[in-house]
Amino acid sequence: MIIFPRFRTIAQALAFAIGIDIYAQSIEIKQGDDYLQILHNKKKVLLYVFSTNQFKPYVKELYSLDGRNILLDAPPDHLHHHGLMYGITINGINFWEEVKNAGIEFPIKIVSTKTYAQNNVTMAEFVQTIHWTSLTNKAIASSESAALLVENRILRLFVNEKENEIQLEWIGEFRVPSQTSKVVLSGSDYHGLGIRFQRAFDNVARHFNQQGLPYPTSGKHDLVEGSWAATTALFENKPITVGIISDEAFNKKTIFFSMITPFAYLSATQGIYKEPIAYQSGNKFSVHYLIVVSPRELTPSDMNKRMENWIKKSEK
Repeated sequence: MIIFPRFRTIAQALAFAIGIDIYAQSIEIKQGDDYLQILHNKKKVLLYVFSTNQFKPYVKELYSLDGRNILLDAPPDHLHHHGLMYGITINGINFWEEVKNAGIEFPIKIVSTKTYAQNNVTMAEFVQTIHWTSLTNKAIASSESAALLVENRILRLFVNEKENEIQLEWIGEFRVPSQTSKVVLSGSDYHGLGIRFQRAFDNVARHFNQQGLPYPTSGKHDLVEGSWAATTALFENKPITVGIISDEAFNKKTIFFSMITPFAYLSATQGIYKEPIAYQSGNKFSVHYLIVVSPRELTPSDMNKRMENWIKKSEK
């Protein structure tokens, strides 16, 4: 017996009949001189910005499939908080805060973009080369000779139609260039991959973690070790959960920084505030994270399943 898929529209049924991949059609990438958008069914789900006048490239907007942008960019209380961003301190140069003598993650080029669909999960990917350099070397930042680190940043956005969910894979592949003898990664306890949430999360969101550990400071400043941490809230009168999963095969130990008061924040760190990590010239290393955006209140069991599925897929 032949079992045909169920279609929501006549257009989908016709596309199936003539062999068009309806899932691949639903995703597209639009790129400008200093931004890149990913759209699903003609609606924006991600906006990534990378002007050479910025301190760093970052995800400015990230939407749930029902159209809610979870990210807050450059709020007056912390202008250097940029949606979803990655920043640390390298050789004493601060790439997180935008202070005097700060570091610059200088965008070189978008190396590649692609979209495809597999097993009814739609994916869009782009790769960007970034030079991590000091502010004093900004004039020559496009030259690798100015770089403390050279990064190939890979962002893959998955649309899971079955779960009505967005998953964003953030991979940073780093190389210490030949002219740099040594780099030491350090920083504050929140330096890493950070999410600044919309104001609706402030003071009311709830953090939860893989270990099931309590957050003793009532949301002002907590550090919990584990493979994932998540935040859930009522946002625009509907529940939403945002989680970060760490692939510790690459990231080593992961410590999650979280707070709710006076504002909601979540970041995945490598604990470099207490144990700096050193690499030599020519060394390569990487960080792997998965951000989950679900339009409902996920449970620890839900997050564990997403972690297990992602790690299995990464190992193939």
